[in-house]
Amino acid sequence: MSDAVGIQADIGSLSLASLGGFSTILTALSADDVQPMALLQLQDLGAAFPVSGPVTVKIPEYLQRFHSTRLERLGIAVGWRKGDSASLLAQTIGGQAVALLAVCLCNIHRQSVGHVFFTISKALLPRSVCLSSPSILQRAVEVLADKLALIGFGTIIAKQVCRIHEAYAKLQQKVPINILEELNEDWMAEMLVDISHALQEDEGVIQIRGCCGMGYILALVVTLFADDCTVTIEDLIIHQGKNSASIIVDIVASMEDHPVQIHRMHKIDSVAEIFHTSRASENENRWGTGNGGIPPFPVGADFQWHGLISALLHTIFQKWNLVCSPDVIEAVGLCALSAGDDTCVYTGDGNMDIHSPVTSLLGKNQRSIMHKRCQYVTGIRLPHIWPAYSEAYKLLDKAMVRLIQNASKSSHRLVWPPSSADVEHNTFHSQVLDVIWFTFIALFINPHENATWRPECFASRWIAKDSEGDIYATWGSPWGHWVYDEFSWSNFFCDWRHETIASSDRKVTLVPSPCITLGHENLCYYRGMELLDGPLIFNSRYHKTLESVRFAVKPQDNRLLQPPKSLNPILPTAEGVYSELLFTISETWHGLALKTTTTLSGRRVNINFANCLCGLLSTIQTEPCEHPRKTPLKEEYSRLVMETSILAPEVQIDSGPIISIVQAAGNPTAQLLSLSRSPSRKWQILCYHCCLNCAYEKAVDNEITKIIVA
Repeated sequence: MSDAVGIQADIGSLSLASLGGFSTILTALSADDVQPMALLQLQDLGAAFPVSGPVTVKIPEYLQRFHSTRLERLGIAVGWRKGDSASLLAQTIGGQAVALLAVCLCNIHRQSVGHVFFTISKALLPRSVCLSSPSILQRAVEVLADKLALIGFGTIIAKQVCRIHEAYAKLQQKVPINILEELNEDWMAEMLVDISHALQEDEGVIQIRGCCGMGYILALVVTLFADDCTVTIEDLIIHQGKNSASIIVDIVASMEDHPVQIHRMHKIDSVAEIFHTSRASENENRWGTGNGGIPPFPVGADFQWHGLISALLHTIFQKWNLVCSPDVIEAVGLCALSAGDDTCVYTGDGNMDIHSPVTSLLGKNQRSIMHKRCQYVTGIRLPHIWPAYSEAYKLLDKAMVRLIQNASKSSHRLVWPPSSADVEHNTFHSQVLDVIWFTFIALFINPHENATWRPECFASRWIAKDSEGDIYATWGSPWGHWVYDEFSWSNFFCDWRHETIASSDRKVTLVPSPCITLGHENLCYYRGMELLDGPLIFNSRYHKTLESVRFAVKPQDNRLLQPPKSLNPILPTAEGVYSELLFTISETWHGLALKTTTTLSGRRVNINFANCLCGLLSTIQTEPCEHPRKTPLKEEYSRLVMETSILAPEVQIDSGPIISIVQAAGNPTAQLLSLSRSPSRKWQILCYHCCLNCAYEKAVDNEITKIIVA
């Protein structure tokens, strides 16, 4: 026990002005909506958990990291603030410990983690310190967990599950089916209290023995207390810390249908058994009711982007008592790559005659980009040449059949491929299709350093049955190989809506690349997405969403569309470019709101920036032609076009087949803001390194009514 005496002060007489000396800390806490006493309580609680192991070494650095990527013209940044709430806990051992505990528990009990910490606090801390309610603790814990999401606890879970499979394979025994069953929150709290006592007592030892949910327990223990624990599987040691073991984890298959046992032991061998069910109540559902209570993937935790697909497949297969083979992972990657070759963008305007390959969004080096990203997200090497989707799916079929046949001891008697009658209700098959769809989506996402993802609301929408109707061997919707220009980002982040510009889960942020490269010479150079580490930052506060301000749709002023009175030939010009562009950000109760205003010829127009970004996906770029760029538009064409500006880029008058030409030459930002703004977006042509005549002819051939001059 320490001999130091803490200095005490009577704060009852402190004035409000006296708090000025703490303004920096209070500002950081206020910006994160964290109560100071909650953070102090958590720091005290962390002192009760002496963590150890390789993960703990990096915690101070992770908590204190600050960096940001600025979205220049939008006036906001994505990243982490210097001196935020989480960084305050990096200075103490207790703070570091509770932060690591927070990220682990948030990956297991996200919706009720405040209740877990409240219960632990009551058991380990004096009543005078336990001043925060579960809801207040929930917010503080989430802030810490979001900052440390980059440790990828979901990836850690997947790795530990693989270790369990490898051990049972070595023992030639069947793997228990419920090692990833959900854990009850109260049971978890009591287990952690017992672990704390065991770590702090001179000869204290805790033994955790059983099977149900032990995949989570194994991942939790080796992450938090690697040096102080020993883990066995059927008495085979798979992990042994360098210190005398205070925590013993025994995974026993024969206890598959029984509650996990916890034994607290002391040097006199006086054993007190505590039995708790680790099974959550049937009425409890941490996944909510939005998808009928069925999680999209077995483990709703934070996965590192590198090897994400492998980790997801391992956790899915574990639920069915299978070990995912490298052949299956490779086949999934090939399915995604071949799907990219077979997919076109659909705008919702009914025009399916335009085949704009979705891979064109990735620019000139599209195949190289696809291959590199697919290798990264699957975590395995893939061939540089891949077959058509139907052939890739056959490879998946063969790999699955081999895997299931080799796992003949499986009690579930899985059949692959499922029969026509069973396919709609086959959870295993559906989740494999979900992974293929997600891998396809990942091809269009550029993951930045420390990027993670948590599967919460994801579901495939675009994999159809084959012509025989037996299996889902055809890529695309039942009506064709299309993806909407909104690209289903709402399935990637639940908060993504029609007006969304960027969305964050407070750990990473998904943002369209043009927001970062706004003003690039070629508007269609690259139209993918960026996945950045950290939430949105504005006014030194973290936010989850950036959305466009909605404007009431007003009738278009047709005076802006009157044809020019002069008989001058139509040439590429910048006459339709704004004279002033203003981006303004406001904070709302659910996030940030962006208002975009342009001025031209004394008129101001509000623009929905989110619609413009979506319109970018339905933009076709012209091929370079041999004619001089400033070749005048032919006279016979001139009678069927109308020059427009950023104020009113689209022709909305009943005057026959009129094509609008938006004069925005030399200004990529103006070109972006001239894209389709209506809810039912239409195709448009970007006249880039091409004359107006060739662009006009391309528009007529494809029944497109808008040309934007680049």
